[in-house]
Amino acid sequence: MRAAAPAELPAWMLALVPDTDEPPQNLKDYDPGWARAFCSACS
Repeated sequence: MRAAAPAELPAWMLALVPDTDEPPQNLKDYDPGWARAFCSACS
């Protein structure tokens, strides 16, 4: 998904895509296991 993002998304949406494979802190605080699974599926 990240590899195709620059070609497929407008610049304003591209700014919303995180640059890291690490889940955001708010997801880790909610449920660390779910956050890792969610972020790895989006990569």
